[in-house]
Amino acid sequence: MTLIDIALNRVAHALRTHGAHPARTTVLLPFAQLLPLFALAWAARFPDGFAPRFVTTQSWARQLGAVSLQDDDYRFDAGLDALTALKLLNQAKVPGADMLAPLLMDACAQLTGVAAAVAPTDRSNWATGLAPLLSAGMDSPLLQAEHAVVQLALGWAASSAYASDVLWRQDLGEASLLILVSGLQPDQLGESLVRAWGDQALRIEDLTLTCGTTAATQAQLYACADFEDEAQSAAACLLHHLNANETPGAQALPIALVATDRVLTRRVRALLDASGVTVRDETGWKLSTTRAAASVMACLDACAWSASADAVLDWLKNSPAVDATLLGELESDLRSLRTRRWQSRRLPESELQTWVQTRLDSMQGNRSLHAWCLALLDLLGQCGMREPLEVDAAGMAVLDALHLTPSALMSLGEWPQAQRRMGLTEFTAWCRHCLEAASFVPEPAESAQVVILPLTQLLARPFAAVVMPGCDEIRFNASPDLPGLWLTSHRQALGFACAGGP
Repeated sequence: MTLIDIALNRVAHALRTHGAHPARTTVLLPFAQLLPLFALAWAARFPDGFAPRFVTTQSWARQLGAVSLQDDDYRFDAGLDALTALKLLNQAKVPGADMLAPLLMDACAQLTGVAAAVAPTDRSNWATGLAPLLSAGMDSPLLQAEHAVVQLALGWAASSAYASDVLWRQDLGEASLLILVSGLQPDQLGESLVRAWGDQALRIEDLTLTCGTTAATQAQLYACADFEDEAQSAAACLLHHLNANETPGAQALPIALVATDRVLTRRVRALLDASGVTVRDETGWKLSTTRAAASVMACLDACAWSASADAVLDWLKNSPAVDATLLGELESDLRSLRTRRWQSRRLPESELQTWVQTRLDSMQGNRSLHAWCLALLDLLGQCGMREPLEVDAAGMAVLDALHLTPSALMSLGEWPQAQRRMGLTEFTAWCRHCLEAASFVPEPAESAQVVILPLTQLLARPFAAVVMPGCDEIRFNASPDLPGLWLTSHRQALGFACAGGP
């Protein structure tokens, strides 16, 4: 019996016990990949009956409608939140605002999960009660800046609206039952909703303890000498399981590759691609590492007044609008004169140089973020890079992350923080930060042989085998260094995990 079977048995029992109608029952699952699995399993059990609504907190919120955000709300957007963090620090007159802005963003990001699990009407009282607790242990003059960041983060998280706020506005009279299926990680929002629904809600937990241990769950350990040996061994394990899993005329289950280390996983993925294995990656990688992001950043780096000749040539080589023959002649001339900086070149003027310098001059000066985004989009169009970005999945992700789409540009034009003037250096740093913070998840393959996923999303999913590279004391440290400014007392008050025990 699978974990899904066990969970659905409990759901069906709860419906009978509470006299609830399936069509008016909501089953809250821990992650989105379980939604089709639960729906299909329920339909197979009750093909002629009604089905509950299987949702996650995110999908449920999207079904119920959008929540309007205010100018200073935390937006889960690295570029926009960086500007809001800087504004809040400047308003509070905290010294070193530029250096503390990333720290404030990180602190608020860790608080948003806790804040969203508090009803919007109670968040002000929640923050008021926490403020003294978060001040404990930070009364030293040496911690004055950190204390200010913690208090600002608390106020920012408490005053922000969240997409999930719509879940708190439902009329419980229109629903029969809410059932929370607990995952491998605590769901603070789900638990809060269960408490808010009272007798109309229940939770299903400890599924893994009821399934028992079978031969299929026995583990095999392999020692590895170094990074490359570990990657090669993981790829060999995957290929071995794939070969053993081949059954003529049958749809074989995929193999799970648990992503415990980003670099190691990418190396294993490269080995699988070389072997012709189809892979579905559910974790993705940093958007900044894609070719599309690199081409946009090369364009911006070339626009700097102190840009090297190599930086300008790199941009031009990625610009479809530039004639390859003329570019080759320009590069030859620059190399022969050993010109290092573009602006210090001593060459006879040419049509290509004039074209290049005109584009570079258009990216100088100080302007608002909204104006910079418009200028960058115009430059990408003039050098022929915009269209290739718009027809590429990673390219569109880059345009989205940099707010270069029509809807994003319209919003920037109306957003107060985007009107602050900045220079090209600051704008380039902002773009790099946006791309570093964003992830790119490619379109999933329809029938993949290997699925790359986080450890917490193994729950209840059907896989023929699981390969988990990186099971060592470095990646699975028993007492990890936890990020952020929080002291142990802060973590206990906020419900965070604490290193080394409770």
